[in-house]
Amino acid sequence: MTTSTPTRTLKTVVGGYKHCEPLRDGRVAVPGVQLDFMEFQSIVPLFRKMIRSLDYQVSEMAVVAYFVARQYGLPVTAIPVFPLVSVGDGAGIVYNARTGVRTPKDLEGKRVGVRAYTVTPGVWARGYLADQGVDLTKVTWVLGDTEHSLAFHDDAPANLEYHAGESLEDMLAAGEIVAGIQVAGRDDPDIKPFFPDARPTGIATFKREGVYRLGHLIMVRDDVLADKPSLARALFDAFKASKAAWLASLGDQAPKEASEDPLLVGMASARKSLQKLMDYCVAQRVLKRPLDLDELFPGNLD
Repeated sequence: MTTSTPTRTLKTVVGGYKHCEPLRDGRVAVPGVQLDFMEFQSIVPLFRKMIRSLDYQVSEMAVVAYFVARQYGLPVTAIPVFPLVSVGDGAGIVYNARTGVRTPKDLEGKRVGVRAYTVTPGVWARGYLADQGVDLTKVTWVLGDTEHSLAFHDDAPANLEYHAGESLEDMLAAGEIVAGIQVAGRDDPDIKPFFPDARPTGIATFKREGVYRLGHLIMVRDDVLADKPSLARALFDAFKASKAAWLASLGDQAPKEASEDPLLVGMASARKSLQKLMDYCVAQRVLKRPLDLDELFPGNLD
C-alpha cells in the first residue's frame, strides 16, 4: 500500500504579471504545494504586512526591503526570481523648475522627496545621482511614509526627515521639496523629468554594463523551507517554466532584446545587478555593511 504526500497550501503574494499567469492559472504547477494567490489592489501594504508580521508564506518583495529585513534578522530567504526589472538611468526623478534647480549638483543643500528611504527605486535613483557627482549627504531626504522594517528608524542617517501621511506631491507643487523620486507631478507644466532621456540612456548603459534595475524578488518564510527544503528549487523551476510558457504564447511578439526581459531568473543573470544595488545600499547607509549574496540567495539556483 502506498500513501500520497498531502499537498500543502501556501498563502502567496505575487503581482498580476503576464509572465506569471501560467503559474497563477495552474498551467504550471509546483510539485507538492498549492499556491493560494492573494488578491489585492496595491502590493505595498502586503509587502509591509509580510515584513512586519510574516503574514504570507511565499511573497514577492522589493529587493532592498528584503536586504534590510535580513539585516535585522527576519526569517525569510529569497530565490533568484525577479518579476519586476527595468533599465533606465535616473528614471522616475522629477523636479520643480520654479525652484531654480537645473542640474543634479543643484540638489545639494535642498530637500528631495521619496516615499521611504529604503524603497528600491529610491536607492537606484540616488545611486545614479551619486554617479553624476551629487553628494547625497548634502541632500535632505523627505520621506512621506515609514519604512517597512521599523528597526531601520533607529539607524537612519541624520539627513532624513519623516513626514508620514503628508503629500509629497503637494510639497513638490509648493516648492517645499525641489525634486522627487517617483512623486507624481499632477500635470503641473513646471514639474519635469530630471533626465528626459532616461530610457535610451539606460539602454546604452545596460548594453555597456549589463546591470538591470532589479525591482522585486520572490522570498519564502524560513519555516516553510525547513519543512520542505526542496521548495526553493521547485518554485524557481516553476517561475522559470511560467516565463517560458508566456514567451511561447507570444510567438514572434516575444521580447528579443535583453533590456526588455520582464522576468529575470537565476543568480548568473542577476549577480552583477545585485552587487551594484548592494554597493548603493551600503554607500547610502541603507545597510550597515554588505551582505553575502550567496547567503541571501542560497542553493546556486540557475
